[in-house]
Amino acid sequence: MGTATAADQRPRFEPIETIGLPAKVNQTPVFEFMGIEVGGALGPECPVEHLPYAGAVYKTETATTACWMASNMRSGSETNLRNNAELRIVPMSNKRPLGTGAVFASVVGGKVAGLTVSTDGFVHAQEIFEQLKLKLGKPTTEDTVQVVSGVGAKFTSPRASWDLPGVQVQFNGIVNAVNTGIITVRTNAEKNREQARRLQDAKSF
Repeated sequence: MGTATAADQRPRFEPIETIGLPAKVNQTPVFEFMGIEVGGALGPECPVEHLPYAGAVYKTETATTACWMASNMRSGSETNLRNNAELRIVPMSNKRPLGTGAVFASVVGGKVAGLTVSTDGFVHAQEIFEQLKLKLGKPTTEDTVQVVSGVGAKFTSPRASWDLPGVQVQFNGIVNAVNTGIITVRTNAEKNREQARRLQDAKSF
């Protein structure tokens, strides 16, 4: 038998699954991504440790599930858990594939309506793309974008989207800067809300 390499043991996006069937046809099924249930109820606050002179601080390494943090990174701060456009989420370390960074959730009615995951751009763009295809299957749309850095270096960046039952996933290997990429996961309801907001914003011109 072969010996497992460090690369084999790195966290990866787990195969796609719908955690629970909706009670009604028009309800959104729960979709697991990086250990976070998109379409499901918001999880717990991250574990807190009380330190002398520092007060309550987060101790995320002791978390047993994905958890949320207050915007100023200090527990006890007033945080809207009912409707929040950008709530910091901390996945478990074994649910964070190489190249992924900060994770923020859009919370609507106490449920996770969407996720925004930053990535490290060209560094792991192709590897992340391949992992997403393993998890989600063949993309609904797929292409590549040529990007030129500020010093003239040229990069090819993958770009793809997956239209899945009740949810849409989009990946842009490079956005704005060559060391920045993004993954977005949105329920269909959240996608429709964003489209409505853009149309409303356009009317302001």
